[in-house]
Amino acid sequence: MAEATVENPSDMEKKSTQQTGDTSVGGISLNLLLQKALDAVGEKKYGEGRALYHDILSSLPALPKKDKEHVLCEAGRLSFWLGDYQSAKADLNLALQYNPHNAAAHIMLGYVALSEYFFTKARGHFASVDSQNPEA
Repeated sequence: MAEATVENPSDMEKKSTQQTGDTSVGGISLNLLLQKALDAVGEKKYGEGRALYHDILSSLPALPKKDKEHVLCEAGRLSFWLGDYQSAKADLNLALQYNPHNAAAHIMLGYVALSEYFFTKARGHFASVDSQNPEA
């Protein structure tokens, strides 16, 4: 199995803007809202960043599923960094409802499970990613 690393939230900025295209729903630019969340993360205001990601979901209900999945993964990652494992699990499991093969969600759920001493569950999440990416 490939070794996974937990990314520092302040390193997420580059990946986040690359993964999500410029979507506009109801005249509100997703990239503008994501940038606000990323700015908060860059300033190490992880709780504020997580709240902004949840604001994106509530203010843009017509957001495409792929974008919702991405926002939920970012919110879940921040919840994990804040030690709020219940919120992390809720957001990451919801992301998996949009895409059951989301490697980022499985990796983060694996880390949550490790943090809660559920080693078998963690192994299952990591194995899921390994089976999706046999070259990793």
